[in-house]
Amino acid sequence: MYALERIRVLAFDCYGTLVDWTTGIQELLDQLASRQGLSLPVEQVAREWEAIQFELLCDRYRPYREILTEATWHTLARWGVRLSPAEAVLIVEHLPRWPVFEDVPRVLPHLAQHFQLVVVSNIDDDLLHQTLQRLRVPFAQLITAQQVQSYKPQLAHFLELLRRLQVGPEEVLHCAFGSRYDLRPAAALGIPTVWIRRPGWSDPPELGSTLQVANLEELAELLGVPVAVRS
Repeated sequence: MYALERIRVLAFDCYGTLVDWTTGIQELLDQLASRQGLSLPVEQVAREWEAIQFELLCDRYRPYREILTEATWHTLARWGVRLSPAEAVLIVEHLPRWPVFEDVPRVLPHLAQHFQLVVVSNIDDDLLHQTLQRLRVPFAQLITAQQVQSYKPQLAHFLELLRRLQVGPEEVLHCAFGSRYDLRPAAALGIPTVWIRRPGWSDPPELGSTLQVANLEELAELLGVPVAVRS
């Protein structure tokens, strides 16, 4: 069991953990296909999109907006949807408007009173700032792929977190939906992890080596932080 009393920093993945990535990408893919009169099995298509995106992330660093666009174009082309250049980049405009999980604006301000909150995200700076403007949560640090010129599951985000905040791995709790992108690399550095079981698909972690909660209310309870009960 982790020594939770030593935790000073809560690190969060953003898209999938704070933002409903699954709903956002499925709605966009459906909209783009509908423009051409096609109805696709959007859950399957979104899974293919994620697999293509992961391959692109592991290839080399380039701006995430380029990866978003290329993954969308290639995925939909497999299903007979031929996007114009203008349509392919719509995902860049769409992403900052993806829905935020309803517990995020309610719980994160309470956690921020007790811990430093950090975002570690495979994203460009401007896209993350557009998303977080809707949350109004005091994050101590925002660490992006653009800043570290690397994508998770490489370790650069987490090493930069430890460097900036001058903390040891045992003082950080990384909270995320995805194992492959987040929980495994964090654990490889000795950072304790919490799997937040958001709706949608993910690769479950080795549950013997991570904590798990259903939502941020359960995370706050685990950490002993009082959160007002919804009326």
